[in-house]
Amino acid sequence: MSSRPNQGTPWLTPDEVRAFLRSHGGRNDREALTVLDGFDFANKPLYFRAFEPGEAVFQYIRNPALENSNSVRSGNWFCIKGASQSDVAITGGGSGRLRHRFEVVQSFVTLEGTARKQAPNWKWAGGGDGGGTQIYVPTPMIGCLRSQGTDE
Repeated sequence: MSSRPNQGTPWLTPDEVRAFLRSHGGRNDREALTVLDGFDFANKPLYFRAFEPGEAVFQYIRNPALENSNSVRSGNWFCIKGASQSDVAITGGGSGRLRHRFEVVQSFVTLEGTARKQAPNWKWAGGGDGGGTQIYVPTPMIGCLRSQGTDE
């Protein structure tokens, strides 16, 4: 890990992120690039974050849509309470999203950083100003979370 001048927060390098993802079920470098692309590296730290039982994370989950009724599921990207969809660079798409609360039921380590600004993309209902804290949870760690339902 390297530190940026005048900041005590250790920043992960792209190689450290790739190694972390590989050790947590990451399939290839393409997947790592997708994860890296979601974070803002312009003077913003990306770091490991340990979660303990009882803590909470939040996720905006798509509402069901007629054209894709199977789209209602948890993904890998989470946020902290109070983050808006624009803060984490997503949109509601055609059917909207609701914020869900997840409780940590088993300790795990994940990636946390600042969401990168994304251009609007209707294909994955993305786009927004970014700038909010977002959390990437590798797929094997999703089982460390328990859904508490909607939080809105």
